[in-house]
Amino acid sequence: MSSKELAKRTNLSERTVRYALKILKEKDLVEEIFFLKDARRRGYRRKVILG
Repeated sequence: MSSKELAKRTNLSERTVRYALKILKEKDLVEEIFFLKDARRRGYRRKVILG
């Protein structure tokens, strides 16, 4: 899901969502993915933690 989609679904500003994603990435809770059709676009997903 892109940051723009997250902002729309949560009714938060895109800036707030980007800031939250930055913190979650630093804590290794989400991972950033790149779209194959458009490498400029990025998506995010929960990181799977086993064990």
